Amino acid sequence: MDNQRKRELKEEYLNNRPPMGVLSFHCIPTGERFLLASRNIPGDTNGVAFKLNSGYHPNRHLLELWQRYGEDNFEVEILETLDYRDESDNSADYKDELNELRDLCLERDENASRLWK
Repeated sequence: MDNQRKRELKEEYLNNRPPMGVLSFHCIPTGERFLLASRNIPGDTNGVAFKLNSGYHPNRHLLELWQRYGEDNFEVEILETLDYRDESDNSADYKDELNELRDLCLERDENASRLWK
C-alpha cells in the first residue's frame, strides 16, 4: 500500500463519525428494555454484548436475564438517532442531548430502565 493511500485511510478514519442515539437491549420473554444513550452505537452494542457474554456486566439484573434466557432472546434496537450539528466539528459534546433523548424514551415505555444505573 502506498503512502498516499495510507494518508487517505487515516484521514477517513479520523473524520468517521459513528451513528449516535438511544440503544435498547430488549429481553423478549420479560418485555424489559434496558436503554443506553450512545455516542457510538456500533461500539456500544459490541461492548455491552461482550460484557454480557463474558459473564460480567455492572447491571446485575440485565446480566441475570441474559444468562437465563440467552442472547437469542434479546433484541438490540436503535430507538432514536441524533444527528451531528456540524459536519466539521469533531469536538462537539452530545452527552446532554443524548441523555435527554434517552429520558424521553424511558417516559414512553414503562418496561424500560437505564442500562447503567
